[in-house]
Amino acid sequence: MEQSNKNPLIIVGQEVTLKPLAETIILLSTKDILDGQPVTKKIEFGDKLVIIEAMTRIGGPNKKANEDGFVAISDGENLQIILVDGGTQIAKVESLDKEGLSGGKYISNKVEEYGSTLDTQASVVTNLRRRNQFIGEDEKRNHPEITHTEESMNIPYGSIAAVKFDSKNHRLEVANAGDVYVVTIDSSGKATLRTVDDVYKKDQQTFATAKKVAEQYGLTVRQVMEQIGKDPRTQPVLEEEYECMRQGNKGDIRRITGASNFDVTSSVVISTDIVKQVLLFSDGGVPGGIDIHTEKGLRQFVEIVNESGLEGLNTTIKQNAIADPNFNAHPRFRDIDDFSIVRIKL
Repeated sequence: MEQSNKNPLIIVGQEVTLKPLAETIILLSTKDILDGQPVTKKIEFGDKLVIIEAMTRIGGPNKKANEDGFVAISDGENLQIILVDGGTQIAKVESLDKEGLSGGKYISNKVEEYGSTLDTQASVVTNLRRRNQFIGEDEKRNHPEITHTEESMNIPYGSIAAVKFDSKNHRLEVANAGDVYVVTIDSSGKATLRTVDDVYKKDQQTFATAKKVAEQYGLTVRQVMEQIGKDPRTQPVLEEEYECMRQGNKGDIRRITGASNFDVTSSVVISTDIVKQVLLFSDGGVPGGIDIHTEKGLRQFVEIVNESGLEGLNTTIKQNAIADPNFNAHPRFRDIDDFSIVRIKL
């Protein structure tokens, strides 16, 4: 973790207290957290005490690395948190393989790496665009075999979202591209989903195709998803994945890839006077069988976090996966996905 000699960190167990800074520093990132172990920070920020809780967990059971990542940066007046969910490209990238990186891990690493280079006073939309630009420049230098064309299957990608707390103007900025979510909770306990997931419709189509193939051949959805590309019967589902990649390449689905056509899916600015909590999380943080795009599902998700905390959310994800071994509950495409979540209390 980067520190300032003028503003030392005080660490007690997993709780860290930090005084406001005149310069930009990285307050917290994925690298500061052990897998499955939440961390809490208390920050004197403007005229408020801000509590940041964060947790990451690698998917299972056979994954080697978490392709999610996040970074929190501050200058004492502005606090920005960016979270990315890396997606592994369909075709291999030889130069990434030599580094032992999947495409998703490459994207999440770069999002964190460029954290300290960005202007905390800039808008989150501007900073997400800059991150994408940095990734594109890195690809040209170090991974020139990545070609950004409509039919490319080797483009690393990630869904991403960011929030900015502006203590001087009492503003909260939110922006995203893809299926990383931001939820705000007001003083009455009402939760509002502030991001737009443009992958949601395509995921539903892919899931519906997987169920249809499963029913046609007497298989489970799990068997279909695990045999994609190996069993010719799963070709319709593979075509859905190809089309999803093409839509991402064209910019119909917004993802951070390094391509020049990157932009955000949604952005909004609201007053922090009405916000008590903010949840920023990847789609792997949503338990199977809960659809946060619905009022009921959003309420269920927030209740789990508020009543059980981040560890309780992790437990629920595992329990729901065990209860649905055949992937019957949308949107389940694998055993357990990576997840990262940051919870901010004002």
